Amino acid sequence: MQVLILCILLNVLVAVIFKYFPMYKIDTLQAIVVNYFVCMVTASVTIGDFTYVADIPYQSWFLYALFMGLFFFLIFNVIAKTVEHHGVMVSSTAQKLSMIIPVIVAVIFFDEHITVVKILGICSAIAAVFLVSYQKSDGQSATKGLWIALLPLLTWIGSSIVDLSLYLVDKLQLAVGAGLKFTSALFLCAGFFGAIVLTYSILKGERQLEWKSTMAGVVLGIPNFFSIYLVLKLLEDGWNGSVVFPLLNVSIILISALLGVMVFKENFTTKKGLGFGFALVAIILLALK
Repeated sequence: MQVLILCILLNVLVAVIFKYFPMYKIDTLQAIVVNYFVCMVTASVTIGDFTYVADIPYQSWFLYALFMGLFFFLIFNVIAKTVEHHGVMVSSTAQKLSMIIPVIVAVIFFDEHITVVKILGICSAIAAVFLVSYQKSDGQSATKGLWIALLPLLTWIGSSIVDLSLYLVDKLQLAVGAGLKFTSALFLCAGFFGAIVLTYSILKGERQLEWKSTMAGVVLGIPNFFSIYLVLKLLEDGWNGSVVFPLLNVSIILISALLGVMVFKENFTTKKGLGFGFALVAIILLALK
């Protein structure tokens, strides 16, 4: 349970750090690329070995790490575009609903035990995500073109693939014994693809390297690494995917929303209050053995 709580707090911390990026005019692309490499270094320090990096391309799980690393980078950019064109609320809803796909796969394909209590918990979690995050459309998205209109759907699909990939790596034992090395490889691959895009953008004169954006990436990197690693740790410790993903997502959105109201002075509505109630019910039901 301690690992779960720490994982939740780290995810919330990552969200709070992102909240400050616009305030300090941080170059998000640069910060996220630096963050990936900081994650890799953090893993190496935790392992106590830097030499393994040279062996990563020769590991049996390298292609999985390469694919997931590319997707980590791509989905971040899709989320950024979704926030830009549809707002934070729509983007948050799409991301948090990613829990549905891993839960369905866990129950249908891996015969994870499903009970009435768990079903009620999952339903409460979905209701909480909708109520806390949902915001009525302003009706403008339809005039912005099909690509922009599809951004929330792409965010949901991408976030679902990321969560599902982490779950399948554990269930199918695609990186047995790799542990931190596999997690490190994910971020190294994501950083590699990000560095290519960042370098191209700099060469075109669209941006330049900034010290404050580099430091923002360092601050983001350490909690971001452990937020991902601890998800894998929970699955390795025997937590069912049908419990982990709903519990994490609901807890994160609940705490983040509370911080938004108390720290960032965001509006508190009746709908959000009802969402908090559903979130608490979901957390209690999903935590029951």
